Amino acid sequence: SVDITTAATTITGSSYAAIAAAYASNSIKGLGNEAITPTGSITVTQANTLNALTPGVVTATISDTSEAALAGLTDNSVAVDNAYTITPAGTFSAAALTALNAKTSEDIDATNITTLTGTLAEVAEVYTSTGTQAGITNILNKAVTISDTGSLDADLFAQINGRTTNAVTVSGTVTNLTGSAANIKQLFVDKIDSTPVDTVFTDNPTVTITGATAAAADLISINGDT
Repeated sequence: SVDITTAATTITGSSYAAIAAAYASNSIKGLGNEAITPTGSITVTQANTLNALTPGVVTATISDTSEAALAGLTDNSVAVDNAYTITPAGTFSAAALTALNAKTSEDIDATNITTLTGTLAEVAEVYTSTGTQAGITNILNKAVTISDTGSLDADLFAQINGRTTNAVTVSGTVTNLTGSAANIKQLFVDKIDSTPVDTVFTDNPTVTITGATAAAADLISINGDT
């Protein structure tokens, strides 16, 4: 066949298979620095293959939805992120979601995530003090499982709890509570009044109250619960 030299800046309108074949062809010269937009959705493995062919932006819809599969998505080698449309589903760790968000310039649609997991600090990067992490949509009101053990920050727990109408469950055993009197009191309310129990800590955890003020009623309530 006759060699073809191209100066195209964007490769689009073709399937993943056709694009991969074009780059693999010895007869097509000049490819290697283009933006790529395949038709249809592609897997993480296919996205990584296209990403390795060019430093240009790959624009594509990713068909994989699980945390395990999406964790393998590679980032662009240059400062500009690829434009991946991603719809994760099922149980997802907050740390993995934050990492995934950094790999695409498109908003991640979290509609199909059912449970968000991780430490308080990791989940607080998604459920922030001002709302939710930029670049992630439809993430409010998920069930949350917190993995912290030992000391639990009641103020951070309250921040996360305020972003969801679903249960925020602490899966690890907590022996120390820190934070404002109001938020620590609420943790005891959540533990005692919830069925099943949403917070798990020893019957008599140590308590460290922070902040310049505390309501006497809250202090009395906490004292009665420990």
